[in-house]
Amino acid sequence: MKKLALLFVAVSLFVASPVMAELGIYFTDGNSLQKNCIETEKETTINNALPSGLCLGYIRGVSDLHSTLSRNLLPKPLFCSPKNATAGQLVKIVIKFLNEHPEIMLHEPASGLVLCALIEAFPCPDPEPSK
Repeated sequence: MKKLALLFVAVSLFVASPVMAELGIYFTDGNSLQKNCIETEKETTINNALPSGLCLGYIRGVSDLHSTLSRNLLPKPLFCSPKNATAGQLVKIVIKFLNEHPEIMLHEPASGLVLCALIEAFPCPDPEPSK
């Protein structure tokens, strides 16, 4: 069931990308996100501060948007990260996910990839059945 949910989210996020690209609307794809995020694993210097910030900001933005949507619009959250999860932990999870799925994913919009990584890493517990 979890894999089905992950697939559903991924497909629904990726379906619009060719249309949006045709309209000239730019998406950050997995390749550029991965390139920026690799810089976060290095010691921060003046040369890699911008890519590191872009990676961290992008991932936090997707995570924060999910939090807002799950409180207000979604029937249930897509993922359930621990309250004490750090931004650095989220970055490591996304980097790992991108590294493990390069053949099918890196050309896709980064927002969907970040969501897929977080869904895979932090599945929500199944609700307990009512008695």
